[in-house]
Amino acid sequence: MFLAHSIRLRDPWQCEATEQGGVRWSRRFHRPTGMEADDQLVLVLSGLPAGAMVRVNGLGFDTGGGRDSFATGGVGDLEAFPVAKESRPLTEQSVSAAVAAQFDLTAILRDANEIEIETPPDPLLVETRPPISFPYDARLAIIGHS
Repeated sequence: MFLAHSIRLRDPWQCEATEQGGVRWSRRFHRPTGMEADDQLVLVLSGLPAGAMVRVNGLGFDTGGGRDSFATGGVGDLEAFPVAKESRPLTEQSVSAAVAAQFDLTAILRDANEIEIETPPDPLLVETRPPISFPYDARLAIIGHS
């Protein structure tokens, strides 16, 4: 197993305030070209606050804050696993916001994909306007197996 390629997901991220006072970021991406049949595609996110919710193609992943969840947005009983030494489903563990959250997207990858990240309100912020640029690190990693 080796890192075949890494793609940093910079702009264009769309940003909007949520009714609860948080921020929702969204970005579309296409299936990376050149992926082999046994390659794995992993979404790696760094710097998210506790309680952030990540959705990819309608599937939701809780990144911590004591609200473990895995929501299947009409996809049936598809499971996603974090890339780690353990291979427990996300429903059985909380992903710490202090560490990069990693999600295997291989099974849910489409030709056109969408990532949504919803962050909770920040009680320390005085200004309620969303940030101008995406403040987190998001990457797609293509993991080769042959």
